[in-house]
Amino acid sequence: MHSSKRILILFVFCLLTFILSGSPSSLLYSDVKCDGCRRTAFIENIDIDAEEIIHEDWIRSLLVEAVTTPCFRIQASKDDLFKPPEYLFWISYYKDEKEDIKSSLTISLHYNGTFEEHVKTWTTETENPRAKFPWHENSMFKNRRAELRKDHPLELTVLNDFEKRPYRCKIEVEKEMVVPGEEIEVRLTEICDIEGSQSREFNRIVVQAREGKIIGGESLAADSDLKAFKVGKGTIQFKYKAPQSCGKEQDTVFVHNSCDILREDLYPLSKTELGSKIAEQNISCVRSLIIDCVWSSPPLSSENNISYGGTAQVEICFKVGEPLVAGGQVRDLSGEGRGSQKCWVKTNKPKWRIENKRCTEFNSSVAYGSCTGDRYGFVLKIDQGRLSYDIVEKQNGMDLRFPMEKLGVERILSGIIFEILEKPDAAFKESRKDQLGIHYEVTARWKK
Repeated sequence: MHSSKRILILFVFCLLTFILSGSPSSLLYSDVKCDGCRRTAFIENIDIDAEEIIHEDWIRSLLVEAVTTPCFRIQASKDDLFKPPEYLFWISYYKDEKEDIKSSLTISLHYNGTFEEHVKTWTTETENPRAKFPWHENSMFKNRRAELRKDHPLELTVLNDFEKRPYRCKIEVEKEMVVPGEEIEVRLTEICDIEGSQSREFNRIVVQAREGKIIGGESLAADSDLKAFKVGKGTIQFKYKAPQSCGKEQDTVFVHNSCDILREDLYPLSKTELGSKIAEQNISCVRSLIIDCVWSSPPLSSENNISYGGTAQVEICFKVGEPLVAGGQVRDLSGEGRGSQKCWVKTNKPKWRIENKRCTEFNSSVAYGSCTGDRYGFVLKIDQGRLSYDIVEKQNGMDLRFPMEKLGVERILSGIIFEILEKPDAAFKESRKDQLGIHYEVTARWKK
């Protein structure tokens, strides 16, 4: 009769183990909502060194019952086809009346990483030689102050602090204004958990762009536009590519965390699941206008001892703002760019020579402008677009130096009122002479 009762108890424990630690389709908690990340564990090792008759399934069922929650469960296999466990349990029980500690029960939890990193250990021990396993059962699992009960639920009291799941990060972009098709560098730094501590290297990040593309990372199987990265050493680098046509004036890069923490050989990056948004960065996608300028002074003659000129090109990136009047169609137009130029200087006086010619890069911006429908109108401001040089004249065996400076493109491009339609083949052209006789030809076209 006593043997039959013992077999019945063992059967109940085995049944409980099957229910609680079954496959991913486990009945218990399978449909219960988890407010955080679902975690699984596998009991990898049970070591019993005692003369007592203790069935491993008994210990296993006690642990399953103690730690199972909607977010944490023990599965029956380490090689689960759906997803391997993130954690491993090691259990050991020994009893030796010759030692000071007569018996002890130890349960340790390990992260299922490359080196099975230790997470936490719970131990019950006694110097009482009469104590048997039921005493440890109560001290570890059953009593109000049982060791495992102190850390229930494990996902909140132990795992959150161990994993340091990403909660926020900083997005650093090479620049916040791009032209269609342009690629810029992006860095994710200061990836921290909710307490502000640096996230662990095994965590994963998912990045997406609303309109453009993310270049780098691993494409998700569920959506190839989403890219997964490992947190690694705490800095993630990739490229953002703007769409070929800026149908929307603003794009956004989103960064999400993920519940996946397994190493890649156990669970590929392509299977990473999207978590909560932890950061976002707006990037303005703007039209880019290429302006070319060719200019020259009057040709050399008996009156003109110096002739000069050059070519210049500037690329202006536009940003269309809010309507100037509420409900109106006219919107503010701003923009900035950088230009380069090449210059030349000639003289017809034999005793003169030209030295130290300087014709540097320059900055440009929209001094004022507006956009009405598809019509752009603006005036440029040019900074440091001048030509400078030295005239060196030989007199009485000595060189006399005369520094010279011409306004060049600073004068030309700052005096033009540009008007162009926002159409792929639209162009602007102006050609004339100014009051000083400087001839120039300016063209503008949209960058394709």
